[in-house]
Amino acid sequence: MHEADPFPYQCSSCPKKFKIAKSLRIHLSHPCHSGDGAPPPKPLPCPLCLKKFSSDSSLERHTANLHPLHSCTFCSLAFPSPEETVTHELLHQNSDQPFACTTCPGAAFPNSARLKEHVAVAHLNKFSICDFCGLKFKSVTGLKKHQKLHDESFVGCRCDVCGATFVTKSTLATHMFKHVTDKGFTCEICGKGFIHPASLKRHRIGHEERLPIECKICGKRFATKQFLLVHEETHSGTLSNECDVCGKKFQTRQGRRRTWWECTDRRGQRRGGEGEGIR
Repeated sequence: MHEADPFPYQCSSCPKKFKIAKSLRIHLSHPCHSGDGAPPPKPLPCPLCLKKFSSDSSLERHTANLHPLHSCTFCSLAFPSPEETVTHELLHQNSDQPFACTTCPGAAFPNSARLKEHVAVAHLNKFSICDFCGLKFKSVTGLKKHQKLHDESFVGCRCDVCGATFVTKSTLATHMFKHVTDKGFTCEICGKGFIHPASLKRHRIGHEERLPIECKICGKRFATKQFLLVHEETHSGTLSNECDVCGKKFQTRQGRRRTWWECTDRRGQRRGGEGEGIR
């Protein structure tokens, strides 16, 4: 180790040396070594201190480690201190519509998840949007998988039981759990059975004396975030759940579901005449 040069790869344009060839190639790929005379990239200053960085990734690591942000419970905005976060959250709590965007006038949503999605897309530009149907995805990889559905030659992975089609085999494998009748994971408290151990784990939370998820508006507690999002619709005041049959709008999904059953029979046929089944 001491006889050989530990940094055998040296740049031909500057004194820098590297342990591996890949590091040298990355170094040579910078504009100052590209031969086009372009100036080196300007340093990126940290908005919270005087330190500067040469790349976005370095600045992100610095900010995450030394200046962790505190996210708003209702939307995707984040703040450098808990005090600023609480002050911002009061804007939602003191509003007639707690899930209203504090930036866009009149933009209101049924729960915190929908509001966070709006802020991420409209104000933080965090989502990738499909050009064909407008669906939003948190990653470019997810968007590319989805866009396969719009390809005319796409076949997909088809479920042999119900005929549903999925983009990937892993998604199909997850779906197949719905068709399994042998529930091998049983709750030792109430005896309810589950197909997957993760489902049993979520169910056990419901037996705890103090549920972990709390509603920021009324203080009611829930076992999972999904139950909280359904509950938050009761605070929103928005009629965002529309019956597919009669067009009547409701504040909660439960209200829409009850009306759907009143508008259809058990086979999904419209009452009062023939019609297409509602799936």
